[in-house]
Amino acid sequence: MLLMSLTKVTHGFAETPLFREVSFHLARGERLALIGANGSGKTTLLRLIAGHLQPDDGQVWLHAGVHPGYLAQDSDLPAATLLRAVSLVNSGLVAAAQQMERAQDDSTPTGVTVYAEALGQFEALGGYDFELRARELLAKFGFTAEDWAKPVAVLSGGQQTRAALARLLLGEPDLLLLDEPTNHLDLGACEWLAEFLRGYRGAALIVSHDRYFLDQVATGVLTLEHGEVSKFDGNYTQTAAKRAALRSARVKEHEVQQREIERMEEMVTRLRRWAGKGGSLWGQVFSKEKALERLRDAQTAAPPPDPQTMKLRLGEATRTGDEVLAVRGWRKQFGEAFALGLTNFTLRRGDRVGVVGPNGSGKTTFLQTVIGEQPLTAGEQRFGVKVRPAYFAQQLDHLRDELLVLEELAADSPLSAKEARNLLGRYQFRGDDVFKPVGVLSGGERCRLALAKLLLTEPNLLLLDEPTNHLDLPSREVLEGALREFEGTIIVASHDRYLLDALATRMLEIREGQGHLYDLTYREFRAKQLAQSTLPASKAPHAKIMAAPATRAELRATDRAERAGRRQRLSTLEREIGQLEAQLSTLGATLADPATYRNGDAKSATAEFSTVKSRLTALEAEWVGLVDGMAEAVAGTLSA
Repeated sequence: MLLMSLTKVTHGFAETPLFREVSFHLARGERLALIGANGSGKTTLLRLIAGHLQPDDGQVWLHAGVHPGYLAQDSDLPAATLLRAVSLVNSGLVAAAQQMERAQDDSTPTGVTVYAEALGQFEALGGYDFELRARELLAKFGFTAEDWAKPVAVLSGGQQTRAALARLLLGEPDLLLLDEPTNHLDLGACEWLAEFLRGYRGAALIVSHDRYFLDQVATGVLTLEHGEVSKFDGNYTQTAAKRAALRSARVKEHEVQQREIERMEEMVTRLRRWAGKGGSLWGQVFSKEKALERLRDAQTAAPPPDPQTMKLRLGEATRTGDEVLAVRGWRKQFGEAFALGLTNFTLRRGDRVGVVGPNGSGKTTFLQTVIGEQPLTAGEQRFGVKVRPAYFAQQLDHLRDELLVLEELAADSPLSAKEARNLLGRYQFRGDDVFKPVGVLSGGERCRLALAKLLLTEPNLLLLDEPTNHLDLPSREVLEGALREFEGTIIVASHDRYLLDALATRMLEIREGQGHLYDLTYREFRAKQLAQSTLPASKAPHAKIMAAPATRAELRATDRAERAGRRQRLSTLEREIGQLEAQLSTLGATLADPATYRNGDAKSATAEFSTVKSRLTALEAEWVGLVDGMAEAVAGTLSA
């Protein structure tokens, strides 16, 4: 079933539109990736489909009853607690909830009446149903009951992205429009989202620079280049191969046609020269000229140039000794709350180490400590002979906003102004771009400037913290190619699994305050993780199997008793929650009845409603905590 179509849509500036006469459609079950260089109009296209913008020309059509859900790059959650921000998915619910909050402490007849009217509106819009479903979704997105009351403002970037996704899905959209949904998500959350999208029954249009993610979820790819959209079947990698083959074929076809035109032009020139000497060749001249004209009319246009990307060359790295970095008894402590320790290891010349772990696990701390920006608490680390390290910071906070781009690059280097401008041109800073203040640069521009500064130091050990953040796909591919050719040693912390897959020869996993180095590529490392997480229960490693033989029966009996107790409590909670929900519904109907206020029963009914609601909230929190505990117990059994 067709859910959406664009027909000859044009949008942008009058003389230079972002795109012109774009047409494509999206059917149920399709998951299309939308790719293109930064600034090509991908976000604008999503906003047009979502109805946030109107096209200058053409038509955006949605099937009757289709409800699109749009996830912007930056979280647009309302300023409220997590549960409230997710559950209040429409303006009517927001208004009713705000009115209830304002009136709940007003015990006057007017206040009670206002509260009752707002409550009736809240219930009529399904407010409590939304709240219950919001709790279920938040649990699926990894939030606990303790998180529900947290203000949105204190959540991390990854938590806000997951909350925004939960809010989006609560509205049950038929069409998902996702703009960089994996931004701020760690690898585990990316895997969860990919699995969800593969099972999604609607349709999705996804803008993402995460090539690995697109390979997992995309059934087709839309390319937005030079204001035109082309559609390809298959995922990102398959599309990249098809596009390269298509471009190569078009280039060869154009070259063959040009050679034939040039040959015909030379022949006509010679025939004209001979015919001018009195020969009888004018018939052939006219015939060849007509053939030449037909060739010119039939020739295909040369393929447009690829979007401008960085011209990145890392150059030759000074050869180090075989040992680049040695770590012994390494430990980094932050007060009492956080500590990071590493097993002993040695990095060798030419190693490419990928660093992975959940958000907040300490990947950035590890890199900053190795480079010397943070002191080591215990143990030692030692660089080898002639090692010249350089650190690329994820936050790019070493760039000075008050300087111009040209000044920032030249400030710490011996380059002349001309040399600096030439170098900046290779990083897509051309013309007056070099005179922009650093403070107004986009994330991608700041990333490119930081790379230019980094490589001026001619390092032979690169420590990179999320180097592909903010880079568009063409620039990511350029950086990836340059890193593959780099002759030195690399340590890279990244959520870009495509980069890790192409680059890493060893993997450092940081989890729960410990780092472990594996002599595996990313693909081998990931396969090992998946194998461990999908072992059947009878074959999965289990801590209790390692107990002494005499205690195994006791442990099994205790385990069975604990599980039975949890199941019994869960059943009791579900029965009590059902009773309270029924009671709450009855009280809501009482408060919505005008007779309640005429009889003077409103105050007692309101108090009872509040008591029941508090009890229901507490039991639901216990239910979620119990379910989380049971899930963690199962997960612990599989991963132990």
